[in-house]
Amino acid sequence: MEEIAVIVLALFGILIIVRCNLEMNQEAQSRARMTEEKLRWMHDIKGAVSRYCSLIEQYKNSRMLSSDKKASRGQLHQIKEEVVELDAYLKLYLNWAQDGKILTLLNELTTAVLTEADLSDFAYRKLLDEYQKMLKVEWEIVKTEVSKGRELKKEEKGRFMN
Repeated sequence: MEEIAVIVLALFGILIIVRCNLEMNQEAQSRARMTEEKLRWMHDIKGAVSRYCSLIEQYKNSRMLSSDKKASRGQLHQIKEEVVELDAYLKLYLNWAQDGKILTLLNELTTAVLTEADLSDFAYRKLLDEYQKMLKVEWEIVKTEVSKGRELKKEEKGRFMN
């Protein structure tokens, strides 16, 4: 009789261990997916910023080097379309409260392209600086979350942003 009780208790203990392992595995998979999504988001942002900056450079060059008005008009029109599309894409990824500097710079550069005004090299360089800062903060948050094994709380993330 005692042997049966020991066997039942052992089976019960095994079931508890298996369930705990399954729950921990699900949590680990969830954290891995979250980390993967954040890294994908960062990669998408980098690609879009790179393309946006490339278009800004193309715009500056086409304005300075253009001698054939018809060719430059078509090229400028295509650049404008892509700049507007990327401007919207980048703005959708931003937090309006946190990323006000980036939004202001995007507005300034995109408006200059649309109105065919001179571009501010300062705004262009500052935009790159601000995106680098933002992505560095996000990278530090991801690294910390991975090392802690959980998503950081709002207060913890706030320490990185200051």
